[in-house]
Amino acid sequence: MCVDLDLDRQKFPFWKPQDIETHVRDAVRILGSPEGGLWLKAEVAEDVPLENVEAICSALERHCLSTG
Repeated sequence: MCVDLDLDRQKFPFWKPQDIETHVRDAVRILGSPEGGLWLKAEVAEDVPLENVEAICSALERHCLSTG
């Protein structure tokens, strides 16, 4: 089974970059598996600080690549 997960975009404007890192890491750790799969999506609006957008991209790259 593959999980299609939309990350918690309502929190992106308010979280610190470390909170985003934790959210992505936990999603991959809890839901990801080589036998199924995990598809993460992140949508950002104009109220998300640029440092958080960068944190989202970095966390997705770091944790998604570490599973494959």
